Amino acid sequence: MRPEQLFDDPHLNATGGLAPVRMNDGSESRVPLMPFTLGGRRPGLRLQPPLLGEHSRELLRELGYGDEDIAAFQAAQTRP
Repeated sequence: MRPEQLFDDPHLNATGGLAPVRMNDGSESRVPLMPFTLGGRRPGLRLQPPLLGEHSRELLRELGYGDEDIAAFQAAQTRP
């Protein structure tokens, strides 16, 4: 099954396995929830989806890139 096919999955729709979410551009979508329950309830969403590139600097630092490297990636609008 491809990810976009999850929206039409009868089981996910019947069991509440998709949660509505408002995207950062104001549009609405649905995202799959975790496939288990805790105390009889399925854990919901804790955070909104991140913006494109929102955590790039932190991730690149964790991967060992320095500030100069990151600035060069941003200036060239490229990804490592």
